Amino acid sequence: MLVAILLFCSNAFAQSIYLKSNETTLFSFKTASGKTLILALDTANKYIVYRYGTEKHIEFEYPKDTVNSFDKFKRFYYVRYGGYPNAGIEISQIEFANEGFTYKLYDQLFTLDEGYRSEIGVTIQNNKTYKEIQIKGLVKTQKGSLIGLKESELIKLSDGPFGH
Repeated sequence: MLVAILLFCSNAFAQSIYLKSNETTLFSFKTASGKTLILALDTANKYIVYRYGTEKHIEFEYPKDTVNSFDKFKRFYYVRYGGYPNAGIEISQIEFANEGFTYKLYDQLFTLDEGYRSEIGVTIQNNKTYKEIQIKGLVKTQKGSLIGLKESELIKLSDGPFGH
């Protein structure tokens, strides 16, 4: 299964500061503010890492210590097949917590009568106040997909949806 994920994923950012030579892109996108978010995988399946920042500076990387990094992430997947009167929905999310905040990366597809709509981004929740900010990704810049992780045995399954 992981081989299929790696084949599906893109290395478009391979020359950037976001990927080391031993990593591949699982999921990435740019935001309206020009920042980049990337979820990368070590090509030997030793670790997974999240990075966020500008083209010249990584502002946030998680985890800093990649030992047992798969244990620090959780995944959620949901699908509802469409048909009148319900739109089809496919939702895949990856979640991790760091210093009092929960980060929820999402990759969603909605099928509608007139076609489909895709949404990507990250929601950051303050775990004390429960206030959230949402950073939407520009779909046209998306590389890879979280949907490919729906059956990953490397990342633990979440107890439920991580709404955003």
